Amino acid sequence: MKDIGKHVLEKIKEEGVKPYPKWHFVIRQAFVWTFFGLAIFLGGMATGVAIFQLRHIEWDIYQHITHSLFEFLLLAAPYFWIAFIVLFAGFACYYFRKTEKGYKFSTLFVAGISFFLSMILGGILAVTVLPGKLDTAFEDNLEFYRWVEAHRHQMWMAPERGFLAGTIKSVSSEDRLEIEDLNGHLWQVVISEAVFKGNIEPVKNQRIKLIGHMDGRGQFTAKEIRPFSGICPEDERCCRSGRKPGQGRRFHGQANPDCPFGPPDNKN
Repeated sequence: MKDIGKHVLEKIKEEGVKPYPKWHFVIRQAFVWTFFGLAIFLGGMATGVAIFQLRHIEWDIYQHITHSLFEFLLLAAPYFWIAFIVLFAGFACYYFRKTEKGYKFSTLFVAGISFFLSMILGGILAVTVLPGKLDTAFEDNLEFYRWVEAHRHQMWMAPERGFLAGTIKSVSSEDRLEIEDLNGHLWQVVISEAVFKGNIEPVKNQRIKLIGHMDGRGQFTAKEIRPFSGICPEDERCCRSGRKPGQGRRFHGQANPDCPFGPPDNKN
C-alpha cells in the first residue's frame, strides 16, 4: 500500500500535476445550480402555459365537436408544452446530478423532484398573465408554433356542423364581416345576432372562433363569437384587459347579458 502511495506521489511530481484552487469548484457549483434553477423555471413556465391552454379549452361544447371527452382531450392537449416540461425536467435532473452531492440520489428520484418543482412553479405562474402573454407571443410570431398547435384549432374547422375559425379580413358593417379560415378560404359572416364571448372586438386581423350555421358556400351566420385562445374563466386575473367581474361586456353600445364576467354594471 505504501509503495502505491509513493508511486502516485512520484507520478504527480514527474507530471507537475497541481490541484485546482477552491474558487474553481465554487464557481463550477454556482454554474451548475444556476442552470438547475433555470431549467426548473423554464419547466415551470412551460407548465404554466399548458395550464393556461387547458383552462381555455371550450369544455362546454366538446360533445358537439368530438364523440367523447377522451377524444377531445387528445385533440386539445398542449403537446408542445408537455414536451418542453419533460425536456426541462431532464435538464434539471442532469444538472442536479452534477452538484456536489447529487450523485447520492437516484435519477428517478431527482426527475420526480424536478417535475414536482416545475408543477408547483407552473401552478403559481398560471394565476399571472405571463403564460397567456407567452402563448400569444408564440402564436403571433412563430410559424413553427402555429404549425405544431394547429391540431388544437383544426377541430373548429367544421362549418357544416356550425363551427368555424379564422382571421377577420374586413368589417364591412356592424352586422357583417369577412374572415379567412384556417385553410385559407374566405367567408362572409353575418354577425347581427351574434353574442360576443370573452374579451374580444371584431376588428381587422383579429383571430376568432364562430358558432352558428353554414348558409351556403362561403356564407356563415354566427350565433356566438369567441376569442381564438378560448374564453377566459370568470376570474379577473385571466382577463387581458384588466376588466373586473361585473363591469359587463359591451358592443355597439349594447350590453351583452351573456358576458362571462357577470351582468352589466348599472352605473354604465
